[in-house]
Amino acid sequence: MDEGRKRKALDGMNPWTGRPYSSRYYEMLENRRALPVWRHKGEFLRLLGLHKVVIVVGDSGGGNTTQVPQIVLQAWNGRVACTQPWRVAAMTAAQRVADEMDVTLGEQVGYTVPLEECGNHNTVIMYMKDSMLLREAAEDPLFQKYKMVIVDEAHERTLATDILSVILKNAISKRKDLRLVVMSATDNTQENNFSIHFNNAPILMVPGRQLHPFECIYLPEPMFNYVEVAIITVVQIHTTRPAGDIIVFLPREPQVESVCSELSRELQGRDDVGPFCIVPLHDNLPLEKQSKVFEPAPVVWRVGCRPRKIVVSTKLAETSVTIHGIVYVIDAGLSNCRIHNPDTGVEALFVSDISQQSAVRRALIAGRTQAGMCFRLYTEDIFQEELPLETYPESLTLNLSSIALGMKNLGIPDLMSFKYMDSASPARVSVARALRDLYHLRAVNPEYNLEPLGEVMNSFPLDPQMSAMIIASPDYHCSNEIVSLSAMLLGGLN
Repeated sequence: MDEGRKRKALDGMNPWTGRPYSSRYYEMLENRRALPVWRHKGEFLRLLGLHKVVIVVGDSGGGNTTQVPQIVLQAWNGRVACTQPWRVAAMTAAQRVADEMDVTLGEQVGYTVPLEECGNHNTVIMYMKDSMLLREAAEDPLFQKYKMVIVDEAHERTLATDILSVILKNAISKRKDLRLVVMSATDNTQENNFSIHFNNAPILMVPGRQLHPFECIYLPEPMFNYVEVAIITVVQIHTTRPAGDIIVFLPREPQVESVCSELSRELQGRDDVGPFCIVPLHDNLPLEKQSKVFEPAPVVWRVGCRPRKIVVSTKLAETSVTIHGIVYVIDAGLSNCRIHNPDTGVEALFVSDISQQSAVRRALIAGRTQAGMCFRLYTEDIFQEELPLETYPESLTLNLSSIALGMKNLGIPDLMSFKYMDSASPARVSVARALRDLYHLRAVNPEYNLEPLGEVMNSFPLDPQMSAMIIASPDYHCSNEIVSLSAMLLGGLN
């Protein structure tokens, strides 16, 4: 922050708007100062002054996502980019930071996600889905627009984040004024991977807000209808357990919506339950519906009633979105994964087991407000013996066509020998299949160099097959039908 803005801040004036701070700003400031990351603010800035890359590691609830961009903005003049693996996380974080800075969303703080952007030339903190920054790298491989890049939720190991890590390493070596912060949940394997990749960058440990104990309760035997068990568990908690909000983790968005409807029918009109609200949370919700997860539970309207908020979410709430007041966690132990078979070229959605590390992160949510409970809808033997230790990087499971097209657009000549972030490199057959698909789509020539059509395809925030289909549709006078079909296919993959 420049000297003029610092003087205004000291005088009680908002340096970004030129107006006095609102009372809500000071209320939120007190909450911000209680976050664990504030206690490490001095050490973080010291490390960032000595090193071009800093790894920040900590469990959710520590305030890293919202506070670190504001901290670096005060220390470094220039635009800050903060990537998120999920669309809804970028949007909710941007709204929260705009409120904390006492500015309007879309002005000094904004977001950009596929098919939607909220920001302008005044924006100094831009939250974005990681794929959007990767797309920007095609035009600006040195990230000249930014003084600081923050890669958040890096432990999720999305394909875009892994590729970005390689490109950012190259950009940092060429730009003296560029700084990088990589933020990850507690995970010794992943934090060491990132530190080694960035030439043994220092690691700053920031503890989460785990202030209270929690108990994990397992099913005595496997239950295959986890949706029905989740509904029964919510009803039992709401009717018998002390006050405290509930969060249910389910793998797929349709299940989230159906469980919300079923719970509403089950609880509505019963005499043995207090006031409640049921809120869905997944990556395709508009911003105004996302914000409902942060609203408090309904006010008590009669003596003895326990007001309760029930959040039904995909894995999104695991780390990227901090919801206060949760005491009871119901974990189905599953997540939705896209798996690509390079032999058949078929990509499909599968419900698969989460990792043990993901299960622990979900359980930790139960102890943030008071002593809590995590109800795992699987047996302890399944947790110990069947769940993988850590989440597999997306580079091992996804169709690489879109990323290969983007890398070609970045001018990377040989994708087969490209050095990925660590040993989790995609199989050569997956890379070869991606290049072959691009050739059949006429995005690259027989030598796998980018064609003009490939450049146009890369400008679409879609898979190459869909972008090629849309580009060709005017020739067959079926653009409306193809756009509708593409929207349906995109909905099926979410």
